[in-house]
Amino acid sequence: MARLTSPKYLVILGIVLGFVFLTHTSLSAQDSRTAERKWSDLSHREMFAFNMKYNLKSLDECIESQARLAKSKADELYQVYLSHVDKYRKAKAACVKADSEFKAAERAVEEAQKEYDFKNKECEEKKGKNPQKDYKEIRECVDFANFIMNVVGPRRKTLDKRREDLLLNNNLYEKSSLDIVSSARDYDTEVGKIISRNIGRVMEDNYGGGLYPPDVTMRRTPNELKDRLDKVCDEIRLKRKYDIEQANRITVLLVEDCQFDDADRFVASLPEFAGISFDGKSGKTELEKPISAAREREDDAARKYEEGQKYYRPGQVEEKAGRVSQARDLYRNAIAKLQEGRAISKCDSRIQQFDKVILTLNTALARLASAQKGSCEDLSGAWGHKTIKPDCNTSTWNITKKAGAKGHSYEATESGCGNAHAKTVTFTGKHLRIDWSISSACEGYYYWNLDPACKSGKGRLVFTSTTGQCKGSFESNVERK
Repeated sequence: MARLTSPKYLVILGIVLGFVFLTHTSLSAQDSRTAERKWSDLSHREMFAFNMKYNLKSLDECIESQARLAKSKADELYQVYLSHVDKYRKAKAACVKADSEFKAAERAVEEAQKEYDFKNKECEEKKGKNPQKDYKEIRECVDFANFIMNVVGPRRKTLDKRREDLLLNNNLYEKSSLDIVSSARDYDTEVGKIISRNIGRVMEDNYGGGLYPPDVTMRRTPNELKDRLDKVCDEIRLKRKYDIEQANRITVLLVEDCQFDDADRFVASLPEFAGISFDGKSGKTELEKPISAAREREDDAARKYEEGQKYYRPGQVEEKAGRVSQARDLYRNAIAKLQEGRAISKCDSRIQQFDKVILTLNTALARLASAQKGSCEDLSGAWGHKTIKPDCNTSTWNITKKAGAKGHSYEATESGCGNAHAKTVTFTGKHLRIDWSISSACEGYYYWNLDPACKSGKGRLVFTSTTGQCKGSFESNVERK
């Protein structure tokens, strides 16, 4: 036991448990992503809309059933039904008793008949042996006569009385049976008018036993019906709330994926319902708002893209004509517009489109810069660095001139590593410095001493923060792409 609880085994146990936890967390996240991804499938959305319509229709029917029950004659009809149940049970009990008494009387008569036959035989045998004697003088014949008068006769009378009683009780039982069936049918008919067929099926499925049990004496009371109906309505209300929340979630997911047409069709397929905040507003109108807002946002980004293209195309013409300065200004203006659009857009495909064109423009600016005499006059373009740092050692800094600025006034963004944003870019002599930030917990600066042609340089990456991986100082080389 000492070996099993040693630090070595505790460490191994901790690693195993950690792996299990991470695996479970990963699988849970994957299940969540899979559950969300299914809503991109049209068939899932159509099935959801169908079920939502059914649940809302069921809720309307449930509320109507509650209102009808409150105004119905169910209580009155149930009391009539109860009185017939009582008569039926009493008549049935009396009938069972009369039948039992009749059968007992039958057995008594049968037993008396056997005794009657025996005594009659004894009497006849004695008379045959003494034909001259009066039967009154023969003891066996006297006993036989007394048996007939005192036993057989009374038992037969009792049997006749029990037969009459049984017939009377059978008639009463048959009448009470017809009465209870009639009153149960009247009550069932009233219940059928109150509770819709659909809600009735839900009540039977959820609570069993059915609304109309086979035993005619087992009808549910109006209070039992009310309790079951209230529970069903409460459950349907919870489904309605879930449906509305899920409809909102599906719409948000489609908007986040920039599937605006699919989002429009999804909302159009839904039934009308009260708003998500349950304030009586149209829920569909509320769902349409984020779609419209996102579409307007992306339309605005598209306009910025087209504005950037209006600078880019003439810039290509100027570059081909050898007018470097004009081409450079047009390319910079195009980048400014494209960066504005990129900041607006939240659609991955459009952002990638912006990035592709911006990269092409930065490459063009770099090409123009290297073609110019004295490439140190303009540092615009893509600069790739290699830094001796284990977790991230390469990335590209895209340096652009500030719109309308003169001299060495730049902006810069990083592609790769932490995708940092430059706070300041300074160039003094041959010394290039980029102060950058990813977050308040991860900041620093690069500085490089460039060669005479400003095509490459050596320097360091220095972290001003001291948290986790964001600390220390490392050698760094940079080269214009």
